[in-house]
Amino acid sequence: VVLATYRYVKQEVVTRLAQRIFYRVTVVAMDADTGALIETPLDRATQSTNLETEKLDWIWAEAIRRNKWIRDQGAERVKVFIRRSVGTRCGCYSDLHKQASHDCEVCFGTRIMGGYDGPYDITIAPDDSDKKISQTNRGRTVEHGYETWTGPSPLLSQRDFIVKLNGDRYGVGPVRMPSNRGLLLQQHFPIQRLDEEDIRYRVLIPDPRFLSAPQTRYQVPGQGGSTPMMTEKREIPAEREIRGNTVTFENHGS
Repeated sequence: VVLATYRYVKQEVVTRLAQRIFYRVTVVAMDADTGALIETPLDRATQSTNLETEKLDWIWAEAIRRNKWIRDQGAERVKVFIRRSVGTRCGCYSDLHKQASHDCEVCFGTRIMGGYDGPYDITIAPDDSDKKISQTNRGRTVEHGYETWTGPSPLLSQRDFIVKLNGDRYGVGPVRMPSNRGLLLQQHFPIQRLDEEDIRYRVLIPDPRFLSAPQTRYQVPGQGGSTPMMTEKREIPAEREIRGNTVTFENHGS
């Protein structure tokens, strides 16, 4: 057993209230002949999180897979950027005001260099709300927000943001995580369209027209790997085959 000790200051104000912790557990043994320590490689260990209090069984793995199938049929594919909570502090951080510059293009107002991790491919429930133009003290703006949901991975939190294929960016609100016996099954959250002057519009991303379609890759629940799903049908001539960017085209027999 390896004991890891961490020190902290009790009087320090906690700023990591929604911190996501990921870890791997490995085994260290001693060779009886040589006395050398032998450790299982970390890449062979299963990744865990502090939010996972129980292991996934086959029943709920199938429930997650069926939810994934539902999203494959009609969900919207987007890119998500996850806000960094730890890392190298940006030079724009003010020790006097205890905050970063809101228009810094190095940390994007997060005080951590780089600002956000990603982008990652996810699918979310389709849009079902109205879009309107309203007048504010800063001029006219587009208001568009709605409740949506996605699968249990990757873990999202408030102040992350997503990018749609048309280039619009939406901030992620408070995340609700339905669970069973500590198993994370879904993530429900509201999203709100960001104003084009928001600093998060300066986070670089490839042209959305060339983004890969996450629906063409299937992630096995509990294993963390992904298996490519092909829309190619060998028995159908190429000039007659129907192709698309979503998994549903794989089911076409034409």
